[in-house]
Amino acid sequence: HLDGEHQHTVERGISYLLNNISGDGTPSREGVFGAATSCAALCEAYAMTGDANCKSAADRLLAYLSSAQGPMGGWGASPLGLGANRFQSRHETHVSAWVAMAFASAKNSGMTFDENVVRRYQEFTIRILDAKGQVPAILQNDQTEGHHERLTALTLAARMMNGENLKSDRIDDMLSRVNSKLPSSFLPRWTTKAKAMDNELWYSAT
Repeated sequence: HLDGEHQHTVERGISYLLNNISGDGTPSREGVFGAATSCAALCEAYAMTGDANCKSAADRLLAYLSSAQGPMGGWGASPLGLGANRFQSRHETHVSAWVAMAFASAKNSGMTFDENVVRRYQEFTIRILDAKGQVPAILQNDQTEGHHERLTALTLAARMMNGENLKSDRIDDMLSRVNSKLPSSFLPRWTTKAKAMDNELWYSAT
């Protein structure tokens, strides 16, 4: 956003993000998910340019996301907090994976944070896996609901972006599950037909 062919476009995007984060890191909209995606973008902008304004905003977002982590180690659409009732807290794996990827962006950008946040997330992902290596959509009251391969692929990507590898606990189960659900006879293609291709599954799997 400081130079280059797309400088003005990116600059407007960065300005929007900076203007929609409060002093304590609370985003003005989109809750925890918005904070995670904004944080990742600002961390990467800081890594590429060294812009102190991006770093300052990303630091506040990291603090907000750390405080929003739930007692089981995941996140919900709204902040949970480690002290929240574990049975009443609604942990959402889609949101949790995007938050974890924001912390991965922060680490890759040379930023510092409490790495226990990532450790708790990794423990959360292992706890919620079923015997088939599937990841549920929701964890609440120690009960899971909703399973889809895109969530397994997204969670797998988040774990590996945070430094885990094929030898990490149950990574191989998740990878086998995703591989078994990807079509082997054709590559994804753009189409206007509804439900003809699961873009998020392919994005996360690749």
